[in-house]
Amino acid sequence: MAKITVIADFSAFASLSQYAQRTVFDECYRVLKTGREAWIYDGCPEVFTTAADRRKLNEKYGFLVSRLGRRVSMLHGFTGEEYQTVIKGMLEQTAFKGHYQMALTDIWMKITLKKRK
Repeated sequence: MAKITVIADFSAFASLSQYAQRTVFDECYRVLKTGREAWIYDGCPEVFTTAADRRKLNEKYGFLVSRLGRRVSMLHGFTGEEYQTVIKGMLEQTAFKGHYQMALTDIWMKITLKKRK
């Protein structure tokens, strides 16, 4: 049975300074038990680039939720390129180096950080 030690859900992670973002990563590493994961979710506005993408999210979550998600991600999210350059570069400088994943999940970018054994 899996145990969850930390789940961090920041819909405004992109609003933090790079110093604060790095501090979040360092603090996650500090408090995680060995072999456990931290999850950080942040908006990613690129999921709303086409009308078909917007329709799909509208059908899945309803008009209000998909509309609200779009607004939040436009205000607070990184682009996919920023995740692959800025955030990835920052993670490579932390104790999580080589032990993280980034995956687009619906309207959110999920960053999974794993503390090595």
